[in-house]
Amino acid sequence: ERKAGEGGERRKREHEAPPWQQNTSDTVISDDAMKRPPRARRAPRMPRLQPQVRFGIDLGGTKTEIVALAPDGGELLRRRTVTPRDDYRATLAALARLVVDAERDLRVTATVGIGTPGSISRATGLLRGSNSVCLNGQPIKRDLELTLGREVRITNDANCFALSEATEGAGRGAAVVF
Repeated sequence: ERKAGEGGERRKREHEAPPWQQNTSDTVISDDAMKRPPRARRAPRMPRLQPQVRFGIDLGGTKTEIVALAPDGGELLRRRTVTPRDDYRATLAALARLVVDAERDLRVTATVGIGTPGSISRATGLLRGSNSVCLNGQPIKRDLELTLGREVRITNDANCFALSEATEGAGRGAAVVF
């Protein structure tokens, strides 16, 4: 084996068992339990969706707006509310209230997509780079999915705008939109 500094530490780490296979207490764990990582928490039970109706939410620093789209892309509903300032939990509640109220009024359960300043880190699942600083470092996607009981799609609002322009706006029909 090589000395430390010559790759020895790396070689040693490669032969160590993964953390879920390491027994650091006096508890006896069966061999079967040691073969795989612990199960993740169950995903929330997802309601039956009417995929033909889609909700898009623009989460901004001062206002939050929801639009419900019919299968043909026509607007069924549009509502706007003030975005709570410096309060993560209040922002989650405002988003959930918009969805719940729209579903009640339209008598549907729809898919939900959100455009927000910032982006979700693939490594951590936390929002980063948002101008609404109370959202930074928060698991907003996970928290909304748990609150609404379904998958929520979240991406940067500039990406949403570019996609909209490419498919329905100035770039419609163009081979390349840049």
